[in-house]
Amino acid sequence: MLGVFLRLYRFPQTLILGTDQGGAYILADRIINQGHILLVGPLTSLLQVNLLPPAFYYIVTFVYLLFRSEISVSLAFSFAGIVSVILIYFLGKNIFNAKSGLISALTYAVSQSMVWYGRNMWEPHLVPFFVILSLLFLFKAKNQTKLIFLHLSLFFFFLSFLYVSSLLLLPVYYFCFAYFYKSVKSSVRWPYIKTVLLFLIYGGLVYLPVIIFEHTRSYPSLNYLFQVLQGKTEYVSFQSPNYLTSVTTHIFLFINSIFINVNIFQSLIIFIIFIGLVSYITVKTKNNRFNLFVLLMFFIIAFLLSGLYSQKPSDYRLASLYPVFFLLIGAVTKAGNRTILFLIIFIIIALNIKSTLDSIRNLNLQNYLHAYRVATEILIRSENQKFTIYTVKPFDFSNFHSTPYWWALEKLTGKRLITLNDRGNWINQDLDLNSSLIYLICSDTENKSSFQDKCLDYFASSYRLSDPVKYFSIDNATVYEFQGIY
Repeated sequence: MLGVFLRLYRFPQTLILGTDQGGAYILADRIINQGHILLVGPLTSLLQVNLLPPAFYYIVTFVYLLFRSEISVSLAFSFAGIVSVILIYFLGKNIFNAKSGLISALTYAVSQSMVWYGRNMWEPHLVPFFVILSLLFLFKAKNQTKLIFLHLSLFFFFLSFLYVSSLLLLPVYYFCFAYFYKSVKSSVRWPYIKTVLLFLIYGGLVYLPVIIFEHTRSYPSLNYLFQVLQGKTEYVSFQSPNYLTSVTTHIFLFINSIFINVNIFQSLIIFIIFIGLVSYITVKTKNNRFNLFVLLMFFIIAFLLSGLYSQKPSDYRLASLYPVFFLLIGAVTKAGNRTILFLIIFIIIALNIKSTLDSIRNLNLQNYLHAYRVATEILIRSENQKFTIYTVKPFDFSNFHSTPYWWALEKLTGKRLITLNDRGNWINQDLDLNSSLIYLICSDTENKSSFQDKCLDYFASSYRLSDPVKYFSIDNATVYEFQGIY
């Protein structure tokens, strides 16, 4: 009940219509109303590679088709978050015992990060749900020696590739799956080779649309992907200083998302103590030692792999690790001074509940209504003339973030106003200079006045337009109106 309350309390006030949400709704509309066949998944920071399957967009499309409302899509994510609390209890019970499962479920239910995962639609937010399902069937296969559970585990594991974070679990999952495969089907020969074949089959099924897209275009992603894996690009680095910085930063971001407002030094201390405690329990325990060891390897190796990414780290890239962490939290309550351990867990729970409720109370519908307010003003000012928009943010000048405004404009007009890119998985970011009016949206939440000059200078130098004829401000955005070339 606590998990349900935290995910639904003042639910409409925390709705977000941001870049990724706007893009997903536009694609859902094109799939439903124009029969658009989407073959590749969401864009990642690795823009040159089609890294993800389109499963996320089809999930959003299915829910939107059923209910035709944005709040229903977000509620579907809340439902997945609530179900995840129940599933992680059964997973913890299956791996360890009922008490461990209960602690895992309780800490997962109140975790501020997991609460926010269950409040809005975004690619990483469903990853923990599918990871939990995959691990649940994996350990059920081991305990009940049923091959069907292994197949279900593998299917849900590849379905969790809604975002890149599941790649961090892939190496350990492979060896664990092969080991369980041998124990479930003792007659199997060459289990590790056959596991590779099963991975290729299920991975191929989930990635079939991407394979079709790549094949019809002579595999444009492969050459660049090979360069990435060789460390020849800006995305992956094998150099020690960069690697260590990336690992420690990822640890800090993850621990800070759990313990709230710790600095990098404190987060490293917490991480080391936690790993040491789990390792000690793994050595000392007699029951479920292998299960605990597997979870510990999932956790440690994922962070070691995270260090290979040399761009700006983000905690959402670690989304697949949250179920593993909370399962380990449930496990550590089995040993040591339980009074101290339960006190620590109680403090974590209390801090997360307080921080979550404070954050919820401080939010309002502005994050959702902002795009509609800007879109309404643009429609009034354009007076039925042909127009286009271009959005600039401090960290991105590419027009990537125009999606919520285009979606709001299309909802208000009932017209499809923007085309898709050549991959069909995002809007066309090119500026249409032949429009009668061009609206430049300069959006910044902190340094509004100083950013306006940078935004205008960039736009003026890039497109050589005359000075804006009008402007207006709404919330954190200043919108400039330019005459187009027509």
